[in-house]
Amino acid sequence: MPTDKVGLYIGKFQPFHNGHLLVITSLAPTLRKLIIAIGSSQYGGSKDQPFYASDRRRMISGALTDQKIENCEVIEIPDIHDAERWVDHVKRYSKFDLVFTNNEPVRQLFVAKGIEVRSTPFLPGVSGTLVRQKLATGDPDWQKLVPPATVEVIRNNNWQGL
Repeated sequence: MPTDKVGLYIGKFQPFHNGHLLVITSLAPTLRKLIIAIGSSQYGGSKDQPFYASDRRRMISGALTDQKIENCEVIEIPDIHDAERWVDHVKRYSKFDLVFTNNEPVRQLFVAKGIEVRSTPFLPGVSGTLVRQKLATGDPDWQKLVPPATVEVIRNNNWQGL
C-alpha cells in the first residue's frame, strides 16, 4: 500500500534507460506521487548531453504510459551551477517529502538541507554513458538498454550515430 509521501527522482536522463525505468517501477507503487525531474533541462545537442528536455520528456512519458504508471509527474529543472543554492532552486519547482538518488554529491546536498534521501535500485551494466557510446559507434545493442519509448524517440529524431 502506498504511503502518503511525494518523492522526487532527479536525473539528466541522457537518455532515459532501463535502469531509470527500474527505479520508477519500484518506487511509484510505494508513493502517493513520484516527481520525475529532468535535471540540466536547458542542455541538449552536445556529445555528453545530446537529448533536449522535450526528447527526454517524451522518453519518460512514453515509458510511463507503456507501464501504466499514473502517479508520476514529469518536470524540468534547469541547472544553476551553484551547489550552495541548488537544493533551494529545486524546491521552487515542486513540493516533495523525500528524494531518491544514488548520486553521492546530490545526496549530501539534500541531507544538508534536512531532507530525507533514500537510495534507489541499481541495474548493473546500464548507464546513459554506455547507451551514448553504443549510439555513437552504431552498435545496435543500445536498444537492449532502453525502454521502447526511448528507442522510438531516438529513431524518430535520427539520433543514431551521435
